[in-house]
Amino acid sequence: MSHPPPYRHGIEVASLILGPALMSVGQLFHAAETWDVAAQVEMVFQSPTRWYGAHLLLLVGLPLLVRGFLAITRLAADRRPKAGYAATVLLLVSVGALSAVFACEMLLGRFVSDGADEKAAIALFQTFQSGPVFGALVPGLLAFFIGTFVAARVL
Repeated sequence: MSHPPPYRHGIEVASLILGPALMSVGQLFHAAETWDVAAQVEMVFQSPTRWYGAHLLLLVGLPLLVRGFLAITRLAADRRPKAGYAATVLLLVSVGALSAVFACEMLLGRFVSDGADEKAAIALFQTFQSGPVFGALVPGLLAFFIGTFVAARVL
């Protein structure tokens, strides 16, 4: 494969720095998480703006990281084309699933800060964690780890 022009290389490097940096800050602001829906919603009620802001940073950082994903998988494809292509597809699929999770959790933060009662917030979060919703997201979430593993193994 041909090497990208210098400006694209700069964009890729910036992507690999800015995306993870924003996501790291978001994770630092993020409250603890638990599978107990009532306990999780109680944490959101304690600081809904913090919850929303943390997920906003995660959501903004993820698309910024896409160009970096493509750079890494291009390097993998240079060595092993099939594995590099598989890693590309898996990582791009994961962006959709991760974005959905971040957006839903942002919604919960706004829902709570806009005055929702605890029962309604629990119902919303339970719906997100229900089989039909979470089950649809799990393959995309797993795609992130599998795609990362494939690219890292090749490199």
